[in-house]
Amino acid sequence: MCRALLGLSGTSQKREFSISITAAAVEKNAEIFPATFSFGVDSIHAIRKIIDHYADNFVVLGATIEGQVKTLDRIPGEENGNVTMATKFRNEDKNVVFAVTPDDFLDAIHASEQRLPIRCTGDLHVAQRSAKLLNPREFAVFRSGDIQPLS
Repeated sequence: MCRALLGLSGTSQKREFSISITAAAVEKNAEIFPATFSFGVDSIHAIRKIIDHYADNFVVLGATIEGQVKTLDRIPGEENGNVTMATKFRNEDKNVVFAVTPDDFLDAIHASEQRLPIRCTGDLHVAQRSAKLLNPREFAVFRSGDIQPLS
């Protein structure tokens, strides 16, 4: 239904529109009909967000994720690296990729070797087949069973 509504807004998704609904004559609540629903530009943007959310394509601002290092990747000659964290998001297993500084990359190597949990905060972009932590910050490694990060 949301995709159909979005389609009525045109290819640029900027055309405002209205829909009128009329009940059948035998409908008990026919007195509330006809009903007209108007969709302005703000409504169209909200529909787009709803579609993205239910299609698993949305961003959670300021998300803190915890999990285990799954993989580490650094391009030869580069100082920063990428961490892939195995975690759970909304009760689903997700692998979340994010960039870290050289010092944090060394901490991530230690966490991987010791199988220690890690935590990072950022804007979590969840897509249907991937997840990426944008603007990562506050990377931390935890001792096993500890709630305090290694300092």
